[in-house]
Amino acid sequence: TTLNSDYSAGGLISYSWTRQSKLFNAAFKAIREVGSQSYINPKICLHYAGLKNIADWYQNAINYGITDFDIIGFSYYYAWHGYSIKALGDAVRNLRTKFPQYQVMAVETGYIWSTANYDAMPNIITTPDPQYLPVCPEKQLEYMVDYTRTVMKAGGIGVIFWEPAWVSTPCRTPWGVGSSHDHLAFFDPVNTNFMENGGGRWTEPIFYQHIDSSYKITFKVKFNSPATKAYLWLEPSDSTNQIIRLISNGNNEFSYATWRKTGDTLHYLFLTDSLATTGENVSDSCGSLYRRYIVQDKDTILHFPFGSCTPIVPKTRSKVTFKVDMTGQDVTRGVFITGTLNGWTFSRLNPENDGIYTYTTSLSIGDTIVYYFIRNNSWTNYQNYREKVPAACALAWGSDRQLIVPENDTILKHVFGSCDTIRLKVNTMLINPWELTPNPSNGKFSVKTSYPFTLDSIEIYSMMGKRLKTFPANTMEFDISDLPSQMYLVKIVTQQGIFLKKILLTKS
Repeated sequence: TTLNSDYSAGGLISYSWTRQSKLFNAAFKAIREVGSQSYINPKICLHYAGLKNIADWYQNAINYGITDFDIIGFSYYYAWHGYSIKALGDAVRNLRTKFPQYQVMAVETGYIWSTANYDAMPNIITTPDPQYLPVCPEKQLEYMVDYTRTVMKAGGIGVIFWEPAWVSTPCRTPWGVGSSHDHLAFFDPVNTNFMENGGGRWTEPIFYQHIDSSYKITFKVKFNSPATKAYLWLEPSDSTNQIIRLISNGNNEFSYATWRKTGDTLHYLFLTDSLATTGENVSDSCGSLYRRYIVQDKDTILHFPFGSCTPIVPKTRSKVTFKVDMTGQDVTRGVFITGTLNGWTFSRLNPENDGIYTYTTSLSIGDTIVYYFIRNNSWTNYQNYREKVPAACALAWGSDRQLIVPENDTILKHVFGSCDTIRLKVNTMLINPWELTPNPSNGKFSVKTSYPFTLDSIEIYSMMGKRLKTFPANTMEFDISDLPSQMYLVKIVTQQGIFLKKILLTKS
């Protein structure tokens, strides 16, 4: 018996733990009483949504006397919660360590095999884990096997998939007619036949044999000329077929994943078709008629050009530059970045021109990085100094920025506390094409230029960088008469760049 589906917010009515304790314990009592009189005596599982703060939530529950349950349950979807498979394992392991008296179980998850929508009801899970691309049935299977193996290795007792049979029908649900899960159900959307190459095979025992001493082996082959398909001859095979079709990763590259026991010896060849006679000739480069690999005690990628035994060594790290526009912010304590990229320490950003600060580091490709900018390097009253990231770009935990590290070096251009990006570097032309008149001003001024710029806005800042006023692009005359007499910065924001001018306000 599960209490309650995605129960994270106090029964959806109140956050009072005193109230929740009474409700939970009443439910526990009823379940135990019914179970004692039935031939089935169910275990009780609590269901928490996501991984964020999960240990704290269960500790609070226990502190308030919510203890008569058997299983710490949680739901975790990459599309909703954004964690990696490794982070999932770390969370389960932490729960087992902190609460050894309870079992741990992933009681709800799901993963897509297609990005297409097969009926009128919108799909509600659309974001794939970037470590499991391309989106296809085989990658759904690989994701679910890795998910489940990770939970099991971390001490969890099981995984429940939602919802494997929700194919599209004329039936109505509270959300409409059809299915929002037709792209992740285990049955094809046309004939509703079970998809033999998809995630529905995830429960097969072969994937979990010798789970503590087996690892994922990924075979990858790269062709130097255009290729539309590729196959793998593998001995011993993990199915009745020794010849396996690989999935296309794009750019003439193909792959296949399997899980094998440490010490096993694998013989394999890449093929251009499903016939053994189309195999590559590696006798010269490999010194034998076929490739050979002895499984090590780690996940391994065997990546080769077709016909060559010289491995393709992937780039593992990318240079990432974080830039943030601090215009209008008090930066007297410095500008810093914190997050998983630096173990939640504080890394100082260096000032460039015109309020832009920058920090460059090297990060592992594919890692999910959580971060935000902060105007102090201390956790004391840190909320007063950290940026408030708008919900639209707070992809991590509803409060922080998130990056999945790409293969190519990248530059991120942020505005502090905003989803806006720095569109262009602040213009540093030797001759600023904008003129402020009159300057000095007694309270009102206008801006003009002979260049065909498209004006977005005019912003007024103190000389310390605090934003004081903002005017829309269609303003003809800018009134700053309510400000005290002194020097100000005028930030002219255009589609072509950002320009700064000084203006002296001298009110009589």
